[in-house]
Amino acid sequence: MGKTKEVKDALVSGALSVNDRDGKGDSLFHIAARNGHKNIIRELLRRNVDFRVKNADGKLAWELAEEYNF
Repeated sequence: MGKTKEVKDALVSGALSVNDRDGKGDSLFHIAARNGHKNIIRELLRRNVDFRVKNADGKLAWELAEEYNF
């Protein structure tokens, strides 16, 4: 629950937006999928994350989850 609470608190405070991206074009959704953070994925989906965005490598979040065996 620790990471989920941190992300949720950052979203509530406005420190993060559900569709923020890092320098590699990964969204929060990509990062959560790559690392198997299912609760964070659920929270982002509840907050209407755009799950159709691709990162700089042209990959969707579910493709990263599959690649990293999640």
